[in-house]
Amino acid sequence: MPQYQYYYMLLSRRDRELYDAIYKSLRDENPVVHASLQGTSGEKIEEIITSIQSDHPELAFFHWSIEYGNGEIRFTTPVVSIYRSPFYHSRLEKIIKGANERKTEYDKEIFIHDYIVQNISFDHDEIKDNRSVRENHTVEGPLKNGKAVCEGIARFTQLLLLEAGLKAIYVEGTSRSFATDEPGGHAWVIVCIEGSYYHLDVSHDICMTEDKSRVKYNYFNLTDEEILYDHTLDNPSKLRNLVCNCKKFNYFYQFNRFFLQPLEIYQAILRFLRNYANHPHENTFLFRASLNISEEEVTEFVQKAMRTFYDETGMGVGYSSSESELQNVYSFTFTFES
Repeated sequence: MPQYQYYYMLLSRRDRELYDAIYKSLRDENPVVHASLQGTSGEKIEEIITSIQSDHPELAFFHWSIEYGNGEIRFTTPVVSIYRSPFYHSRLEKIIKGANERKTEYDKEIFIHDYIVQNISFDHDEIKDNRSVRENHTVEGPLKNGKAVCEGIARFTQLLLLEAGLKAIYVEGTSRSFATDEPGGHAWVIVCIEGSYYHLDVSHDICMTEDKSRVKYNYFNLTDEEILYDHTLDNPSKLRNLVCNCKKFNYFYQFNRFFLQPLEIYQAILRFLRNYANHPHENTFLFRASLNISEEEVTEFVQKAMRTFYDETGMGVGYSSSESELQNVYSFTFTFES
């Protein structure tokens, strides 16, 4: 039962004692907590319960309600501990077995990301119908039904990362909704890979992956600047210790497909065309451009590479392209004219 209690560490020593008492009861699926509440406000109790929920995705409870007083907190909504359920626990172990066969933290993370994108669906109907399905907001949704909304997907991502031995922090904010195309409440995780923190939004990658055999990585290991391009954080002060400013394990950076300057795009496309002409392989080039590079600049330098290639070889090249304005990810598919 792995733990990385980030929000626990933000509490005072006195509040941690109440956290421990509440967590122990919830872990055992006991709805009644006996603890000293003297001098503790209802607001503080709720903050502590929210911290427990954020630290422990294995505790599946949503829209909780409580009654408290006389040294007792009573939960009036059910709490499910995944580890106490043989059904959920066995499903979880099967997934984690695959992750733990990977050697590096990055490889474990990408296995978990790909598993979720390929096997879990986003329940757009809940958002469109403006209704609330309890299991969609906890790890029960993915484990039991294979679907959830962003909250359940984020908690499931966090749980798998923790099980694989990684540090993972659940965070909330807002972003574009793929169900309504309007800003709305959202959740994702911050993960630590080899000592550096990154934003990981698997929900968005699920929604952007139309073909499950071609997993999208638009939101895989972003910096603060990159995630805040189209997300906001609800409690940035609580995340002040989690500075995400490293690009090393961004998916595109790992494969030399992350370009900071337009000239880099020109050079990479020209290399790709030369290699394809000599050794035909997949004719689609997927890459990410820095947020300060416009779509017009991307197109200009791709076409400039095509002209250079034509001057060198006499071979004409056509292309079709698609662009994700969110995070500036591009896909160019080239066709060679005989």
